[in-house]
Amino acid sequence: MKFYKAQRNPWRAEIKEVEVERATDKSVWIRGQRNARFNSGENYFPTWEEAKIFLLAGANRNQARHRASVLRSEKLLGEIRALTEVTE
Repeated sequence: MKFYKAQRNPWRAEIKEVEVERATDKSVWIRGQRNARFNSGENYFPTWEEAKIFLLAGANRNQARHRASVLRSEKLLGEIRALTEVTE
């Protein structure tokens, strides 16, 4: 049966069609080897659309995290620029 392997890392994301011999809620078997359906590197889905939704959700979370980091950095930059020398 066909499944779709969704892979992502910080530089790219891809979806590949794979032939699965057997599937359960937690595992898929490919060429006789059991693989977890969901792990940090590869995730297996019965449809291409589910794989894409998974990759989009991860990318959206990543983008939100980076936006928050940029906002914190901009705030800190503003605070540093507003510093004045203290003379006593």
